[in-house]
Amino acid sequence: MLTQFSLFRTIGIKLILFGIITGCACEAEQSSDRLRIMVVIPPQQYFVERVAGDRAEVTVLLPPGANPHTYEPRPADLAVLSRADIYFQLGLPFEEAWLPRLRSAETSTRFIDMLADIDLIMDDEHNHGHHNPHVWLSARSARTITGNIARELSDIDPQYARQYQENARDFIAELDALDAEFAERLRPFNRRTLLMHHPAWVYFARDYDLTILAIEEHGSEPGAGRMADVIEQARRLNLRTVFVQPTINPRTADMVAGDIQGRIVVLENLSYEWEQNMRTAVDEFERALQESNHAE
Repeated sequence: MLTQFSLFRTIGIKLILFGIITGCACEAEQSSDRLRIMVVIPPQQYFVERVAGDRAEVTVLLPPGANPHTYEPRPADLAVLSRADIYFQLGLPFEEAWLPRLRSAETSTRFIDMLADIDLIMDDEHNHGHHNPHVWLSARSARTITGNIARELSDIDPQYARQYQENARDFIAELDALDAEFAERLRPFNRRTLLMHHPAWVYFARDYDLTILAIEEHGSEPGAGRMADVIEQARRLNLRTVFVQPTINPRTADMVAGDIQGRIVVLENLSYEWEQNMRTAVDEFERALQESNHAE
């Protein structure tokens, strides 16, 4: 029965994709000349809109509250994607499963790797196959992403290339100032450790010479041995704060926090209000590092 189900599911997916592509071919072109762009998460939307201005209509694939690590696109999502001029890839697991099928279909969508030229972190603690994808949680990576966006938009829409380049230049100046501010605030805590359920902030940690102690084990809930090791390290380093994401079950983090007599802090990592979210995170990191008061 499982084999039959898998076969039917595969056939169903192919029929959905066929219907999407052939259906899109019959639709009339939109009257607007704005670029149609699809991204995976709200922070990408923020980056694209800072560069594109009013020249793009940006659609976010991930619904509010969904977990990007477990999400599976719906047929309606794929229909919108197939009509997009550009899709900015992020390298999440579901993209690896679905994008090859869309690439092989007859669609004019350009699939662009938003992570080009970023030094990706290959992380044994993070179960994403090849790299940790949370590059958007870093002002320095955001700088590179902004340059990638400006380059691609200028190529596909050369009439407005100057506008894209100027917008990117202005945004990069803001990112550089933000990076300098964060570096100054976190300099006293170099080589210190932050305790997290999920290692989402590893690019941020690399930027400012911090270390992430993750509760997760290879992207899954930890076993008893891993839990004991994390608790032992947290006690030795006097860590008192466990950072979690809103989309993750906090049960394990609650157990660790109880054992170290610490507290749970929920950090949003998918907010469209990217700059404010980064500032909030730095406030919480600074507070946690001051409380730990340990020397490594």
